[in-house]
Amino acid sequence: MVDQQNSTWSMDFMSDALISGRRFKVFNLLDDFNLEALAIEVDTSLQEERVVRVFEQVVSWRNKPERILVDNGPEFTPTKFVMWCEEHHQSIGSLSCQGCLLRIAASSDSRPVQ
Repeated sequence: MVDQQNSTWSMDFMSDALISGRRFKVFNLLDDFNLEALAIEVDTSLQEERVVRVFEQVVSWRNKPERILVDNGPEFTPTKFVMWCEEHHQSIGSLSCQGCLLRIAASSDSRPVQ
């Protein structure tokens, strides 16, 4: 249960294609308390460095959330973003769509949340 701003943010990627067939990706960063879109990045290529840069920009004016939730997609396997989270003691968890269990993957006080 999210009961305040900056408690939990969710990050996800979506992709689509233009009528020409050219593919693009959308990176979304949301505050789960009020579903505020903290960042939306759209491009034909979104590299790890850019995700980290966008996250750092939001943190600079919003402060870090208690935890970040991500799906189990390939974008969030051990990457520069995951390393950034470890270096900055940022809790990062995953949302399993099967049963909607939240599992904290890397945190100083990792506790499963349901």
